[in-house]
Amino acid sequence: MQHIFLIEDDVKLASLIQTFLLKHGYTIDVFNTAEAYRSSEITFMPSLIICDVMLPDGNGFELISQLKEKYSCPVIFLTALDSVQSQIKGLNLGAYDYLVKPIKPELLLAKIKTIIAHTVGQDNFSHQIDILRIDNKKRDIYFHNTALNLNESEFENHCLSC
Repeated sequence: MQHIFLIEDDVKLASLIQTFLLKHGYTIDVFNTAEAYRSSEITFMPSLIICDVMLPDGNGFELISQLKEKYSCPVIFLTALDSVQSQIKGLNLGAYDYLVKPIKPELLLAKIKTIIAHTVGQDNFSHQIDILRIDNKKRDIYFHNTALNLNESEFENHCLSC
C-alpha cells in the first residue's frame, strides 16, 4: 500500500484530498502546518509527499530541503502560486512536479499514480520490511525510522545479503 504525506493548510481541501485518496487505496497523513509535520511522530514512510507552498508558519520552498533530506520519495507542490517563476523555483528546489490549484481530483490521482509508478524501486533503499529499513547509500539501518548509527564494519556484518 502506498502512503502519502499531505502538507496543506486549507483544512477543507486537505480533507477532500484525503477522502478521495483513501477511496482509491492510498493511506495518507495530513499536516496543516509545517510545524505539525515537524512535530509529528512519523510511523509510515511516504511513497510521495504533496506540499503546499504557502503555509501559515513557513513555506514549502523552505520545507522541501528538510523533506528531501529525510525521505527519498518524490515531493510535489500543490499550490495557488501560478507564476512561471514560482514553478521554476519549485522544480529547481527538487520538486518532482508543480501543480497549480484548483486541480481536478482525477488529474491529481493520475499524477500521483504516474509519479509513484516511475519512482518505486528507484530510491536508495534496497530492502524495507515494515519496521526495518536498510539505506545502502547512507550505509545505515533504520529501526522504526531511527538510525542505528552503525560504523562501516557493523553495517557490513549486518548486511552481508544486502
